[in-house]
Amino acid sequence: MYQEIIREMLAGQAKTLENARSGDFSEVCWDAERVPGDGTRDKHYTARLRLACYLLFWQVQDERLTADLFGEELKDRETNSFQGIGTSLEILTFLLSHFKHRLTMVNTPLNRALGVR
Repeated sequence: MYQEIIREMLAGQAKTLENARSGDFSEVCWDAERVPGDGTRDKHYTARLRLACYLLFWQVQDERLTADLFGEELKDRETNSFQGIGTSLEILTFLLSHFKHRLTMVNTPLNRALGVR
């Protein structure tokens, strides 16, 4: 029952995934917005969270995309006035753990996102 509800909620993310894979990150890239009284937040946090959920639920194995989304999430964590961990960061970290055999190499998408040289 719940799986069907989740499927319906995330169905529209296939297009976002297609766009991101083709290099169009405009829907999920970090985009700071100043909110009076609340400080700085990311306009695209929710879209990035939905895409992360889509990757998790449909078991999409795309290291580059996952690392790029993780990099965008790190930008949000560094600048957001409310710098908690957040569900998106947790999901993306979990997904990246599946690529750990490659993450020890220097020139991986994750290492580039983290600035490791």
